[in-house]
Amino acid sequence: MSAVELRDLFHELILIESRLRRSVDSQLQAEYELTLSRLELLRVVAAHDGCQIRDIVAALSLTTGGASTLVDRAEREGHCRRRPHPTDRRSSIVELTSQGQRLLAPASRTLESIVQAQLGPALSPTSLKQFASLIEALRAAWPPA
Repeated sequence: MSAVELRDLFHELILIESRLRRSVDSQLQAEYELTLSRLELLRVVAAHDGCQIRDIVAALSLTTGGASTLVDRAEREGHCRRRPHPTDRRSSIVELTSQGQRLLAPASRTLESIVQAQLGPALSPTSLKQFASLIEALRAAWPPA
């Protein structure tokens, strides 16, 4: 594939991501006053027992500052809280509040519904498996963050 074709593919991937993100953000905002970034944070925190900022950095490919800012906003919204790490005074554990826990499941279902509506009609089950394999190969080839 030529450099021009790769550039065009890159452009198309960015357009698809941008349109899908806008669609998801607008629906999450309307239904839950939540952004996709915040939902992604809630999903990471829920999936990592004893979640720390470094777990969020790794899972969402953010900087430490970006992850801290995202947690700060979620704390202000009442979706998560920090508590002191039991063995490392320089660190904290991020956990969902009861409000964050109640929000996670329905907001995740909304996300899944939008993704299904946007991508499902365009991809057959076989195409979806091939696409997932290609994405996995791209991720595996990418240098670790």
